[in-house]
Amino acid sequence: MLDITACQWAAELATRNADHITDALPEFGGGKRAVEVLRLGIESLIVRVLFRLRDMDPEMIMTAEAATSIREMVRRGISYERILRAVHMTQADLTDALYRDCRKVVPSVLLGEQMAFISAELFGFFDRFGHELAETYREERGAWERSGDATRAEIARNLLEGDMTPGQMEERTGYRIAERHHVALILGSTAPIVHDRGEELTGQAHMILGSFGCTAQFMAPGGFGRLWAWGSVADSADLRLTRPPVGSEILLVAGSIGDGVQGFRSSHAEALATMRLATLREPVISDSLLYSEVEVPALMSQDLDALRRFVHRHLGALAEDSAYTAELRVSLLQYLNTERSLVHTAKRLHVARNTVTYRVRRAEAILGRPIGADHHALHTALIVSDLLGAVILEPNKSTR
Repeated sequence: MLDITACQWAAELATRNADHITDALPEFGGGKRAVEVLRLGIESLIVRVLFRLRDMDPEMIMTAEAATSIREMVRRGISYERILRAVHMTQADLTDALYRDCRKVVPSVLLGEQMAFISAELFGFFDRFGHELAETYREERGAWERSGDATRAEIARNLLEGDMTPGQMEERTGYRIAERHHVALILGSTAPIVHDRGEELTGQAHMILGSFGCTAQFMAPGGFGRLWAWGSVADSADLRLTRPPVGSEILLVAGSIGDGVQGFRSSHAEALATMRLATLREPVISDSLLYSEVEVPALMSQDLDALRRFVHRHLGALAEDSAYTAELRVSLLQYLNTERSLVHTAKRLHVARNTVTYRVRRAEAILGRPIGADHHALHTALIVSDLLGAVILEPNKSTR
């Protein structure tokens, strides 16, 4: 068996290599979940290599994690050639890391022999993996193309990218775009172990779109463990968008209502921005979010450093990650959510009105200004801090 140090080495190298790949080949990115699927596949291969170097040559090179990663890439339309390039990057990074660490521990008189051994073993490993990769890709591609999921995913992407007209989509799917009001959902699994949950996500989406009042629905896979969904009505007044309850280990986000083909696209873009914001959390938790509730932070979520600076600028010392400031932030957020109603805030927090008054005054004292000064920015900063927590806050001074 490999010791814990070797496993940690493999995990750290896999993280660096996944970052290297997504920087050079952006199509392998697409959020933390996509990168985690990629990283797990890489880590499993590195561990396989370490077993081989310990004279424990596995019968199969392909791992379950690597196969899952390939399945994800097929569903996202990443070509075999691009996957092969990513594999070459993994081989290069692994070779460099092994050579570098070998120089640290192997006596100079044996270094040449060990380098030659590593080179030969890596060549043999990746040669075998290349054959298994081609076969796995062919099987996954064939299974995907035979499924209705592939057709729906292609139709959705073509309409979003302008490569298909609304009339063509209606003809192929029965889902009408013109003269309809649309809302887009994205659902994903928050489970720490990556696995597909297509049927469960589809069931949730169907139920939620129905609760919104949608009379027509269209769904398509959005990648491994992700589902894209749209619902529509003839009259926008019939749509009732509320934050719905979701099942265990499911994250759901919804865009706003949009008209026609532009509304179909814009609502989906808003859902993507909301999902990006929601997945910044550590850990990602089961939740449902509406774009209308987090519009500004969702738009800012592409730049986490800028979002962090915004929060610190408007919260000041209230941005410290402590139990005391958290209590003040929650109270102040609910106070602003209820349009500064002490009665409604007290009911939401299950505390006395005097407690709310005290907390609001303490928050103002820490801020150094009344909450009426630039309260829109303050409200947004409180929403972001409530959503992202420690990811966006200053570490507690007592624990530094």
